[in-house]
Amino acid sequence: MLVDINLIEKKKSPYKPVIFIGIFLLLVLLAVILLISYNHRLNLEEASLQQKVNYERQLRTVQNAKERNIEPGSIQKLSSAIEWGETYPVSTVALIKEITGKLPDRGYILTFSYSSNEIVSLTVQFDTAPEAAYYLKNLKESPFIKEVSLGSIVTEGVDEAGASLPRYLAQYNLIIDNDAIRNTDSAKEGVNDEQ
Repeated sequence: MLVDINLIEKKKSPYKPVIFIGIFLLLVLLAVILLISYNHRLNLEEASLQQKVNYERQLRTVQNAKERNIEPGSIQKLSSAIEWGETYPVSTVALIKEITGKLPDRGYILTFSYSSNEIVSLTVQFDTAPEAAYYLKNLKESPFIKEVSLGSIVTEGVDEAGASLPRYLAQYNLIIDNDAIRNTDSAKEGVNDEQ
């Protein structure tokens, strides 16, 4: 058996420790860069969240200031608007039933205008002029109407030969009694509730 003896000594590479130190330093440098980057991102998120919190605080402060600085007259204005709204609505169904119930047999309502809270204008067609006067008398007797005036009477439908019958268009202006109409509506609602 032969033994191989090498008397030349192998030299160790002087770069091995330097390479290991270089890799170690490179890894440390990468770790430091990653930590700095992560810290920077966390700081940006924290700043963003802080900005949102500050914005919400400002909104809350403004809202609280608005609630404290309610104008003294605004509550009164609001309550008067509510009172007006409660007194304004009137059922026109009862009024129309009353007005049409007073018409003569050959009377027809052509226009009905409820222009304000208490003023109603009517244009009614009749076959004869006395029917217009009769209707005016009936309207004056209505408990729903405070005042009635006959604005005008116009004759329509007459041709030159006199072959067709004339029609009389009467314009009435009414001032209605809202309280009487409301009382009638309330009484009807009470009867309906009992049934």
